[in-house]
Order: sequence, then C-alpha cells, then structure tokens
Amino acid sequence: NFLLQSTPLLEEQLLRNVNSSAFDKHDVSWEEQHDQVDCLHALKHSVPLSNTATAAASSLDSCSAVAWNASGTVVAAAYSPFDAHNWPDGESVLCTWSVFRRSMDPSKADLALALSSSLTSLAFHPTDPSVLAGGACNGDVLLFDLSQKDDQLWAKSSLSSYTHQEPVLQVAWS
Repeated sequence: NFLLQSTPLLEEQLLRNVNSSAFDKHDVSWEEQHDQVDCLHALKHSVPLSNTATAAASSLDSCSAVAWNASGTVVAAAYSPFDAHNWPDGESVLCTWSVFRRSMDPSKADLALALSSSLTSLAFHPTDPSVLAGGACNGDVLLFDLSQKDDQLWAKSSLSSYTHQEPVLQVAWS
C-alpha cells in the first residue's frame, strides 16, 4: 500500500531531477579514489574556567557530545572525564564556538560552562539557534539559552527517588 502510494510521487521527483540543470557545470572526477579531507581546527577549550570551584573541570579531555545549531554557525561540545568509574559523578564542561568568526580560537571557546554532572548528549532547537538541550549521565535534562550573557542555564529537570536517574543518551526536539 505504501509503495503504491509513494511510487507516483517518487517518479515525479526523479523526472524533475533528470530535467534539472543544477549540476550541468559540475565536473566529476572518476579517477579519484578517495576524497581529500583536511582538518582545519581541532576544538578543545584549554583556558582555565573562572566559574568553577575545582581545577579538574579545566582538564577534561574527552568529548562526550557534539551538536551544530540550526543555522550551522555554532558548534557545541561537551567534555567529560574519560574514567568510566567516575563518569556519572564527574563534572563536565559545555563549550560553544561560533565557527564563522574571523577571530575564532580553537583553544578558547566563545562560551565555556562548568557543570556538576557529565553531559552525554546535546541537541540544538531546530528553529531557535540559541536554545540547546543537554542530557546528563545522572538523568538530568538541561536547557540552555545561549543568547543570555550571564545565566545560560534556562531550566533543569529535578531529580528525586521517583524520577528517571539513568543516563540520558539522546535528546531530541519534536
């Protein structure tokens, strides 16, 4: 039933693609075996954090989550300890970089927030590029408004003995 309904739509789109001139001037090189990919920047915040009580948060070296915002201009990365035994209780650092800024420094994030629990997932809002959701190893779900100067943590779920306390492996907007 699905195939019978979708086949005419698919055939119509394929016919449009055949008649399109979008790739007329594109030259394909069939001799190349592999595409060349170059690393332009390796993003890792290495500046000490001023808003954390411990120095440990500034030395977190494992990236535990990455997300791009809706406009593709900001990348967010969460850094957490790699030690699997202390990961649920460990701190985390949420960093963002505006990748199209001329003065972007890969070793200094535009925003670096020290958090009390390890982030395991990140997802930007699909239409508001400054709103970011994060899931933590302790079961917390956090919402950030990155357009705010002082307090970017907008909302946080409350944990109790009756609520979810397992790691949040994925956050998604509907």
